[in-house]
Amino acid sequence: MKALVIGGGISDEREIALKSSESVHKAAIAAGHDCDFYDWNGEWEWLEENLSNYEVVFPVLHGEGGEDGHIQEFLESKGVKFIGTKSKESKICFDKTATINVLAENNISVPKGKLIDIESYYDDEVAKLPHVLKPFDGGSTIDSLINIKLGEVDDELVKSLFKKHKKLLLEEFIEGPEYTVPILEGKDLPIIEIIPPAGETFDFKNKYNGKTKEICPPEGLNKDTQVMLAELGKKVHNILGCRHFSRVDIILSETGPYILEINTIPGMTNESLFPKAAQVAGLEMPELVDYLIKLSQQ
Repeated sequence: MKALVIGGGISDEREIALKSSESVHKAAIAAGHDCDFYDWNGEWEWLEENLSNYEVVFPVLHGEGGEDGHIQEFLESKGVKFIGTKSKESKICFDKTATINVLAENNISVPKGKLIDIESYYDDEVAKLPHVLKPFDGGSTIDSLINIKLGEVDDELVKSLFKKHKKLLLEEFIEGPEYTVPILEGKDLPIIEIIPPAGETFDFKNKYNGKTKEICPPEGLNKDTQVMLAELGKKVHNILGCRHFSRVDIILSETGPYILEINTIPGMTNESLFPKAAQVAGLEMPELVDYLIKLSQQ
């Protein structure tokens, strides 16, 4: 099939998106597809001129421009088949406040959270407890503060975050092991336990420094609980109207599971969580990409 992988993009996650998209491009060719790669810079001219040459588009773009419905809206306007969630639903999933509101309305447990500015941050009751401060419209834990040791907030970091984002999402810190549930429509993928270094959290540094353990499937979690988390992930995927694939991040606290967020375009590098789960399920990258291309044609 004549396919186009769009990578790169305009967000803070550009470099990771390039690695993901290059991995997908190579896998599509290995699977036998006639596949080209386009490094998107936010402009439309090349796409306007060339989209008609392709039967399917695979946008592998993380963050702004890629997961926020922007590129999807453009592709929809051109009547092009593409892999992943549609524009309207992508916008909701990208906005963490909109996501938690939709899930809460559907009786799915989410951390208590609110949008907040710097003037309100230090007086807020949630900020006086272990909490998370993060952009409501970004990913990869970029520009996030995870405060589990009260009295040790880095004021300079807080100021720099609010200077860049104006408003941030303040959430209560939910204690418990973290799991991610890869969703691939029509297939059952194993969940993954994420174990950061002892005494640390799964922040941006520990996401990419190789020190975090990723156990797939989790060794210390009974089968019934694994099935429960997998079913919860699928339910979240469906409630939010996602399509083809996604990845749902969950904290399993003593009182039950809490949804942290959903990724509508998960990382697709050789080291990324989604391909690792697919590999355990018997799908190497070429088979995974081929399956997603076929899903887009249904």
